[in-house]
Amino acid sequence: MPIFHLDHRLADFDKWLGVFRDGSLRKEREAEFGVATRRVVRDANDPNHVIVIMEAPSRDAIDNMANHPQVQERFADTSIFTEPPKVIAGYEGTDIGTMSEGDVSAFFLDQQLVDYDKWSEMRSGNEAERNEVMQKHGVNPVRLLHDIDNRNHVVVVMQAPNRAAMENMLAEPTAQANFANKEVFARTPEITGQFSGVDV
Repeated sequence: MPIFHLDHRLADFDKWLGVFRDGSLRKEREAEFGVATRRVVRDANDPNHVIVIMEAPSRDAIDNMANHPQVQERFADTSIFTEPPKVIAGYEGTDIGTMSEGDVSAFFLDQQLVDYDKWSEMRSGNEAERNEVMQKHGVNPVRLLHDIDNRNHVVVVMQAPNRAAMENMLAEPTAQANFANKEVFARTPEITGQFSGVDV
C-alpha cells in the first residue's frame, strides 16, 4: 500500500504533539478512510516542522480525510498550525537496510533521474564499491521511496551520524562520477532533510 508524506508546519510542536497523541479525532477519520499513521519525523533544523507518514489505499483517501470538516476545523487552529498540512508526495516504500536504534538522524536524499532502469542497473553494478564508501562515512541506507506519480523520482532514506557525513559521502570521486552521468541523473542528488523519529 502506498505511503504519503504530509508536511506539517506548526505554531507549537508540543501542543500539536499532545493533540496528535490523544488522537481520538485522527483515529476516527483514519478508520473511516482506510488510512494509518506509520511514523512521525521531526526536522532537526526546525522543531516546528514535522512530516507525518501515512499509509493509504490512494491519494484520494488522504485528500478525503484531510477535507473532512472536523479535520479542516483542526487545521484552522492557528495556535497549532501555521498553515494546513499538505501532501508532499506519495511513495511505494522498499526496505533496503536495517534501521539502527538510538540517536541517529535520518536524511532524505532526493534523486531526480532521467532513467530509473539505468539508475537501478548502476546501483546493482557498483554495490560493493558504494557500500564501502557508505561504511567509510558511517552512512546506512534504510529505505527506498519511489514516487508513485513520477517513475524517475526516488528518495533514499539514509541514517548517518550528521549532515557532514552525508555531504562527505556525496563528495567522494566515485559518487561524483556517477552523478555526472546525464543518462541517469537529471541533477545531483540533494539532501532535503534531516529528521529524527517522534514517539507517538
